[in-house]
Amino acid sequence: GILSPGSATSVGKLTLGGLTLTGGATLNFNLNTPLVSDQIAITQNNALSLSGNNTINLSLATGVSTATAGTCKRALDWKRRCWG
Repeated sequence: GILSPGSATSVGKLTLGGLTLTGGATLNFNLNTPLVSDQIAITQNNALSLSGNNTINLSLATGVSTATAGTCKRALDWKRRCWG
């Protein structure tokens, strides 16, 4: 399936407890400014699971003509717990 936090014309944030992608998934992100870019936020510890081949598409948001280093934030943000 396809997961897009925003729409074709505006950015958005999707907050999920967990996310599992088992192959064949597509994530679409619109990049704009540091405070206004698409984001998927995973709130539970260790609740992001990736397997198989998945696609991430990064596009400039509507009205943005060029990307500048440092102008986007994390598109995918998740909590992780390190055991040591």
